[in-house]
Amino acid sequence: METFGGDAWDAFARLFSALEFSTSHPFSTLWISNLVNISLSDPLTASFACAISVILLCYLLQIITDNYSWVDRIWSIVPFVFTWVIAFYPVSGRIIVFENPRLLAIVILATLWGIRLTYNFARKDGYNFSTEDYRWAWAKVNIPFLGHPVIWHVFSLVFICGYQITLLWLISAPTTYVVWKAIAKSELPKWTALDTLSSILFLILLAGETICDNQQFYFQEKKWSLIQNELEKRSLKVKIGNASTSKVEIDKSILKDILSKLPEEYKYGFATSGVFRFSRHLNFFCEQSIWWALYMFTVATTWDKKAEFTHLNFETSQLTIRGFGSVVLVSWALFGPVLLSLLFHATTIITEFISAKKYPMYKLYQQNTSRLVPWFPGTSLNELVKATSI
Repeated sequence: METFGGDAWDAFARLFSALEFSTSHPFSTLWISNLVNISLSDPLTASFACAISVILLCYLLQIITDNYSWVDRIWSIVPFVFTWVIAFYPVSGRIIVFENPRLLAIVILATLWGIRLTYNFARKDGYNFSTEDYRWAWAKVNIPFLGHPVIWHVFSLVFICGYQITLLWLISAPTTYVVWKAIAKSELPKWTALDTLSSILFLILLAGETICDNQQFYFQEKKWSLIQNELEKRSLKVKIGNASTSKVEIDKSILKDILSKLPEEYKYGFATSGVFRFSRHLNFFCEQSIWWALYMFTVATTWDKKAEFTHLNFETSQLTIRGFGSVVLVSWALFGPVLLSLLFHATTIITEFISAKKYPMYKLYQQNTSRLVPWFPGTSLNELVKATSI
């Protein structure tokens, strides 16, 4: 198996050669068939052609609707579609996904992830086309130069659509392709203990993310319901709508006063109990780690049980452990999980900055609770507030 991205560059080169041909022959129908033929020449190119199509579609929808959450709406869908495109790509007329448990496991796990996340997004009214992620509006106002219309449209094409869709392709397609190619070449070892470990780890992280999202969802629903009741008592007619995603503008002084009168669990405005005692963003941690777990399947394709000594070859990234075997730790499929982790790092910084400005006690919560990685809980926020107020 290739240790770095030769396959990726070949796929890009084939696809962009088709695009170059189309610009050179704009009045010929030949470029359409040429583009289709090259796009379907192998599964990696086919999946990347799908990614480019999605990028252009999302950008077009952004321009038409002036809404920049179209990528958010398909975030949970396109990764497992990319895995399907590759896994069901025929080899000599055969669909090999049902012939190998490793490839089938990748498809099933990625699909389970997509179904769960799509449901979670839908129940928060995410598919209401009038809603938009509040961070885009914040970015347009607070990040230098993004307020300029031209720069914003370039940003929306390059980052919101281009980078994010490419990232979704990178976290799913390369891993599936590495396994698919090994099967097609009959180079794939049978199901190994590493495959079992990857599957179990993936499912544990999926369950963890589900628990986090459920706790957050019910907390926000209850909190905004209580706020709505308080507003009605004061004859302030502010319709909150779906509490989880509809961030209505309420005067800060009014909101602060209302929160102070809510039950203890809700008066700070953010969740601090349950899983949120162990991490401020445990759902972010689980989401990133899920794709690292999926990447481990590519490592499993390289497992060779013959190992007479323990050694790490930094040039080939091959780890050999006596009595266990040898594996190649790094392949070009690693780009996806690494870039996803970097994106979550940046997203967490923005999310925390906004939360700290909105909720006075959030900075105290930051000091006492792990940011991402689950860790032993410190003193509860209630006790900290009481201690600081003495």
